[in-house]
Amino acid sequence: MKKHLLLFGALALFVNLTSCKKEGSPATNSKVSEKETKLKVNTLPAPTYVDLALIARKPGENFDTYYASFHGSGVYVIAPFSYDAAKYPGLVNGVPCFGQSMYADNGASIDYQNTGIDGNVFQVTQTLFSYTDYSSIHSDMDKYFKAADAFRKSGATGTGPNIFDYVKNNYTSTNGSVIISVGKLIRVTTGSHWALAEINYPLPGQTPYTIPSTFINVPDPNNASIHYFLQGDKGLITSGNIEYLSNGSYTNGPAISVSGRYFPVTAGSSNYHSIGTVIRTDYSTLAFDQTDNTN
Repeated sequence: MKKHLLLFGALALFVNLTSCKKEGSPATNSKVSEKETKLKVNTLPAPTYVDLALIARKPGENFDTYYASFHGSGVYVIAPFSYDAAKYPGLVNGVPCFGQSMYADNGASIDYQNTGIDGNVFQVTQTLFSYTDYSSIHSDMDKYFKAADAFRKSGATGTGPNIFDYVKNNYTSTNGSVIISVGKLIRVTTGSHWALAEINYPLPGQTPYTIPSTFINVPDPNNASIHYFLQGDKGLITSGNIEYLSNGSYTNGPAISVSGRYFPVTAGSSNYHSIGTVIRTDYSTLAFDQTDNTN
């Protein structure tokens, strides 16, 4: 009788645990409050790339689509691709190229594409939401039931398995977050010969990081007294802070999260074209695309 009560109690607890977690399911908890949302900006990894793979056409399509996962976001590129064959006649890694259009899935979006000095830069934003990890609940309960069954088969002597040694108090997978990544399209010698690369992947015959560091001033269109002073380093914008403008003078404000790209309008020019996204302190976003003398 005790054996049956043990298993019955575990089953009852499992049903109760599952029912209590329903309010955290993706369907009913898809909105995360702004206070819970965090920004994760793509840092600068080694200059690598991931091959784009040709996928099957959908019914009615008369064009090719290529796919790759870029920093956790599913990115699709519509062919045909274009590149400067006169400037880059051979097939080597790093040749700038661009597709007809790009899009992303699973909560991600392409913020901009086919831009930059070589016309091949894009930015993808991935929004993640917190949710209850039901697969972990079932996995932990399965481990408990197996332990309880083994205890019963061994004669049920001594202390049996404690369900709370197997089941956690919280199965929320993560807090909401926004991941911003900047990359570029290139030709490569592997796979389909088209790839998504890190923004610092070098051009053929060149070394990375040829763009000097600079500061970029982005005014907030919603508030004339707020400017975002952004740090540009070797073509990437990865940090910045708020500057409050009053009577012609700036006062330092808090740091903000930002991701973007900048490049000279012409080679050697001190005029830079900057593109990116600022995350304000209230977690709203400001997309900027401007040309300015930053020196």
